[in-house]
Amino acid sequence: MKSKEQLLSMINLAIMNNGNTHFQWFIDFSGHVNVIDVRYYRAGWDESIKNNYQPQICTIELDNKDSIQEGYWFINNKLKR
Repeated sequence: MKSKEQLLSMINLAIMNNGNTHFQWFIDFSGHVNVIDVRYYRAGWDESIKNNYQPQICTIELDNKDSIQEGYWFINNKLKR
């Protein structure tokens, strides 16, 4: 089982790699519901094509252990591409 700390480390890796590769990460935290929304643009993001390419999305509920696992592996698997 991955912990919140391991998830946050994985999010940090995604942020550090943002812009260094062809893909882009968008990460939003909603503190009032303790949720992180992660959007992954495999081909990068460009305002001129934003309506033509849909991101892969993972919503992570930080109070839910299964959701933390899902979020961790969602990011981990995308970083390995």
